[in-house]
Order: sequence, then structure tokens, then C-alpha cells
Amino acid sequence: MLRSRNSQHAAALLLAALTAFTSIAIAGGNGTIVRQVKFARGKTSTVLRGVIKKNQEVVFVLNAKAGQTLTASVDASTQNNDVVFSISGPNGSLMDDGMEVTTTWRGQLPASGEYRLTMGMMESKSSRYAMNISVE
Repeated sequence: MLRSRNSQHAAALLLAALTAFTSIAIAGGNGTIVRQVKFARGKTSTVLRGVIKKNQEVVFVLNAKAGQTLTASVDASTQNNDVVFSISGPNGSLMDDGMEVTTTWRGQLPASGEYRLTMGMMESKSSRYAMNISVE
């Protein structure tokens, strides 16, 4: 009986750890990578680097306050310049009417809460990227 409880407890801990890792690092069938945006103490900007593949999304999540200005741009190593992103606000809707994808964006944030910058690729198979984000 004791061994069974220990096994169940260990299995529960393993499942919790795997679930936490999956929700932070990778979620979704084709691979959605979620990255929390954190600024160094006293800084208002950061550059997040990585590699993105075709049929993959990288979602940058950040918290900001109403009235702050968000500036974001992506630099990528593709010939086609086809690494693009969109921004959705706390209510889940895109920041600009008609904005589907872009490589650079700057604007004043209308509400406090969680903003998501969702990056993807149009044609290339993979690319290194540098996502520049600042909130002032």
C-alpha cells in the first residue's frame, strides 16, 4: 500500500512537472513556443533571439499598462524577410483594425493587461530571429 501511494505521488509530480514545462516551452501540435518577456531591472527594452521553423509560432507574452508605448520589431535571417508577427491585446483582439502581420509596430496601449506578439513564417523553412521589444 505504501509503495502504491509513493508511486502515485511520484507519477503525479512527474505529470505536474511535464505539464508545467509544456505550457511554458511548447504547446500545440505543430509547435507553439511561448516566451515570457521580462526586462532586466531598470531596463525598458529587451532582445529575444531564437530560431523559428515553418508551421511554428513563437508567442511573446508581456504585461503592460494602459498608456504605455509598445515598440516591437523583428529581424530575421531569411532572404524573403518573411518572419512576421501580429499583436493582440488583453481582450484577445488585434491591436490595429486590419493589422494581420507586420515586421515592426509602435503604438500606445489602450488597456492594462497581457499582450501577445505572435510570430510566424510565411515561406522559408527556418530562420534565426531577433525580436526587439520595448515598453515605455
